[in-house]
Amino acid sequence: MENVDSSTLIDKFNNNDDYVCIFCSSDFLKKQNTDEWNDNLSRFIEQRQLRPDLHLIYAYFSYSTHELSNTMIIASKESVSTPKSTRKDYSTMNILLYDAWGIGKSTFINALANYFQFETIDLAVLGEPFVFIPVSFLMTISDQFEEKLIELGHEDSNEKRNDEGESVTQQCKSYSFHLPSG
Repeated sequence: MENVDSSTLIDKFNNNDDYVCIFCSSDFLKKQNTDEWNDNLSRFIEQRQLRPDLHLIYAYFSYSTHELSNTMIIASKESVSTPKSTRKDYSTMNILLYDAWGIGKSTFINALANYFQFETIDLAVLGEPFVFIPVSFLMTISDQFEEKLIELGHEDSNEKRNDEGESVTQQCKSYSFHLPSG
């Protein structure tokens, strides 16, 4: 297992003009010390209230090969809690999915897109699925346990879904969701 290097995380997620604050944790650390986890979460959210242009990132390490010894908040040098005079008309939330290949990150992104696309599960069942990332998977059907290949989405140069046992997504990519107000 590798240890987490805070400067590497800041470098990966900080565009030159962005103010970044990363909350690093895992399910184990949350269970191990809930009070510390809640205090860090409160400080994390407080930073955003003091600086609306701050990009908040939650780095989830539960299934990561990188070892995290305690819950921590990492901030870029520019993201000190001094508010900027200008304010954006929109709010941005960044969620980092960082894990081993084949764990379901692309599936999660598609599921999240559909969660925001449909108001109810009934509408989702009746509607056409919204597919950000092309996916394919085997589904077991009938009493005979027959496997059927399910493919969703169109071919994409960033997705390599025909090579079994390999990572589907070829490069890191950002996906934007427009959230309903309220």
